[in-house]
Amino acid sequence: MWALLNVGLIIQTIALAALGYGLGTAILAAGVSYPDEVRRVLNIPESKQLVIAIAIGYPDSEAEVNRFRSNREPLETMVTWHGF
Repeated sequence: MWALLNVGLIIQTIALAALGYGLGTAILAAGVSYPDEVRRVLNIPESKQLVIAIAIGYPDSEAEVNRFRSNREPLETMVTWHGF
């Protein structure tokens, strides 16, 4: 179970580091749905387990999909702070 937490932390760190360089990321669970093909194209040995794929590139801020903003529930309705 702790390994899954570690993977999540690594994914987040890669995404944040990319952002620091002006890059965008897309975290793609389906990217490892075809492990044989991924291994062949990227020359990844069988000894390595594929867990997630992360696409990294320059975002197009003018693309309609990148201008979408969802209506989110306000943080105050979901979080209670104690001692801060």
